[in-house]
Amino acid sequence: MTDARTVAELLTDAREAIRDGDFPLGRKLLESAREKGASSEDVHADLAECCLKTKDYEGAREAASKGVERFPEGIACRQVRARSNLGLLDLDAASRDASFVLAKEPRSTRALMTMAHVELARNNPARARDYAAEARRLDPESAEATLALAASAKLEGKRGQAERLTIEAAEMAPLEPGIWASLSGIALENEDAEMALVCSALAIVLSDEPPPGMVLVRASALERLGRLDEAEAAYAQCAAAPPHSAWAWVSLARLESRNESRAALAVSHARIAAGLARHQRDAKAQAAAEALLSRLASGAFGGG
Repeated sequence: MTDARTVAELLTDAREAIRDGDFPLGRKLLESAREKGASSEDVHADLAECCLKTKDYEGAREAASKGVERFPEGIACRQVRARSNLGLLDLDAASRDASFVLAKEPRSTRALMTMAHVELARNNPARARDYAAEARRLDPESAEATLALAASAKLEGKRGQAERLTIEAAEMAPLEPGIWASLSGIALENEDAEMALVCSALAIVLSDEPPPGMVLVRASALERLGRLDEAEAAYAQCAAAPPHSAWAWVSLARLESRNESRAALAVSHARIAAGLARHQRDAKAQAAAEALLSRLASGAFGGG
């Protein structure tokens, strides 16, 4: 059935939907407006943004690319495409778009933060720090920039500074799940399993979809607190979810190996862990999986 609303009405309704956080509806309305002839750069950018908000990175890149083709000198669609490429881990493409934006608008905090995330992904903490510091200078209340500075400090081995900056970010944006995820990791490093459990629970509750990494942190915290049955269930949940963490499979097999009657299951899961670790090139996880397989082959059970 064709939507009887005019282009202007569709765009007004789309803006209201986006303002209310209903991005799927906003996307639908914008697509209808585009079918009826709406073709400004903002329409393409807003449509791409709606896709981005629902983590449809491919859809966001496609919508933004159409805008770039039509408005090659504009920056709105390139802003969104840069973030879409970042979500797809196409770091070179993300960097090209963000650099294009910064050449035209050096004060674009969004482009600066895209570059910061690109450099973090490339394990270049000094360059990431420079971009994030400039973004925070322009926007002192940016939790994203503060968290990126914390990530840079952590990569440089400055744990105290990383913790302080992460707490600052939490004060700026207490409902941001990524911040609580970072705090849970810090708590585990500090051997504070109770705090890690609290922070990981908050990260999971505040997320639309529980991040597998947070489920893994929660499982580790539960194990350290001696809540082994709960930990095993959490490891199983994380192991079953993409990207299928090799460490989750190792930990699941290790807990299963407590009981000789479950030895066959533990061996099967340890083999999965070893294969995943080889595929993911995680030498430590592979060594842990192979050590567990060796222990199980020798008939040693229990002990965790």
